[in-house]
Amino acid sequence: MDEISVPFVGFDLCDNDAVRKYHDHLGAARNMAQLKPMEPGVRFDIDLVIPPANPHPNARSLPPLPIQSSSKFTLCLDLPLQTDLDRFSQVWTAVVEGFGAARSATQTTLVLKIIQPSMCPYFDIDDNWVGNYTFPEYTARLEAMVYDRLANKQGLSIPYFFGIHTILTPSNEIAWALVLEYIPGQTLQTYADSTNKTIQESCELVCSSRPCIYASLSCTCS
Repeated sequence: MDEISVPFVGFDLCDNDAVRKYHDHLGAARNMAQLKPMEPGVRFDIDLVIPPANPHPNARSLPPLPIQSSSKFTLCLDLPLQTDLDRFSQVWTAVVEGFGAARSATQTTLVLKIIQPSMCPYFDIDDNWVGNYTFPEYTARLEAMVYDRLANKQGLSIPYFFGIHTILTPSNEIAWALVLEYIPGQTLQTYADSTNKTIQESCELVCSSRPCIYASLSCTCS
């Protein structure tokens, strides 16, 4: 089967035929993604971008990785953290294996945040969707840019970031994966549910308690 590639903005938004073709292509990819979903045991070979350890005395150490000469590792999906349809990403924990090596009990867990276009929020072609629809690759690359801009906060207020990578899903769809440090603890969704707050309210609360991050994000996104 050919790879299913959903473009960043690979067509004229004013061309109704091109828009419909994109819409139908996305729908076909979604059907295939549900037939062949992400699941535990799916492996991706990824050339990780190893960040420098944060020198701050309160910073966390870099997650230990298998010792090898190459920066390419096999990441094996383990536990799903977010896999619903119409969300901007699917989030999994993934066990890090040396490239081509078998899984062992001493291997490190990272997080894969996967932006798979067909699983992202869909749009109604007959509605005024331009301006209300976010192209998945834009979402992925914007978030990667934010992590890069916040490099001095990695290992302190935010996870270490191991780069953005193009992957091929089990349904042969091209997607983008952000690889992050795994920090055990309560997720934002769990916090929101336990306090009867929305995700947006929870995000605002986090930003208000971390003004340096809020300022950096505002600068990046403006």
